[in-house]
Amino acid sequence: MKRNMDLIKEIMLAIENDDFKAEIEGYNEQEVLFHKKLLIDAGYLNGITHNDTSAARPTVAAAFIKDITWEGYDFLELLKDDEKFAFLKDIGKKLSLEALKSATKIAITTALT
Repeated sequence: MKRNMDLIKEIMLAIENDDFKAEIEGYNEQEVLFHKKLLIDAGYLNGITHNDTSAARPTVAAAFIKDITWEGYDFLELLKDDEKFAFLKDIGKKLSLEALKSATKIAITTALT
């Protein structure tokens, strides 16, 4: 499954509004669960995931989100800025998770100065 920055933005906005439900309009449950796992793995959300390993290809069976991390709130501010979001969306297609996180930190630092 490919990383979808639009879905990541929708999930972060929903959680900011205390909407922890699994459904995001226009996306299936597996897509949402996978992206919640990505956000937890990136350190933007506090939570846990459970994988279903009974299938040939393991999938995320459940994601339990506790809250947004400090770094997650900084990331969310970038997602809310259309110009910065377009930049992140573009480079997100080309970078690894660690490189994307580094680019996000640079964008946050630049926005604060």
